[in-house]
Amino acid sequence: MLLGELIARLDTEWSTYVPSDDLARECGIHDYIDGNLIDHGFSMRPVTEWCCTDTWVGLYVIYYNGEPVATSNQTARKSDVEIEWFSKEAAHKVRDALLALVRAEEPEDNFKIVNLNEEIGEPSYQLNFSSQVIHDDAIYQGRPVKIVKTFQGYDSKTWHLVVIRDGENDITVNLKDVHFPVKLLPKTD
Repeated sequence: MLLGELIARLDTEWSTYVPSDDLARECGIHDYIDGNLIDHGFSMRPVTEWCCTDTWVGLYVIYYNGEPVATSNQTARKSDVEIEWFSKEAAHKVRDALLALVRAEEPEDNFKIVNLNEEIGEPSYQLNFSSQVIHDDAIYQGRPVKIVKTFQGYDSKTWHLVVIRDGENDITVNLKDVHFPVKLLPKTD
């Protein structure tokens, strides 16, 4: 599946918050932008999402006035947020909108463009720790299963384990054998 097709068919919940700091930094704007960007035509939805300690991380699609403009990816709580743009035009449109919020000087044009024709394989992802699981739909040995139990706490022997319901049986398995599907709308031709 192509990344562009995945984004067009994405069927995940809309985020209630779009942070301004990473977008502004990526646009070369170093002035503070106050508030949630949702109030200014921005929206965001996850492709992949999990909880890392106390922070939601993953791959997100950022929209401006209803159009997808960029991806935002953070792999861990203390990792940098990486933003890639769908096009230079999209990057300029977002930068102009943010500049209007801060009335700053025009920054240097330095945008990374995401390749929407990049082959990404099966639209699923894996997690490393049981505490990161937030969705119960999963794939185990090529079959859809439900996560029925995760393990929290300080016992490192269970950090990588989950209990799945495979048919009528509950089985404890290692997360390295479990994939989480990206939620997509049905394919239209």
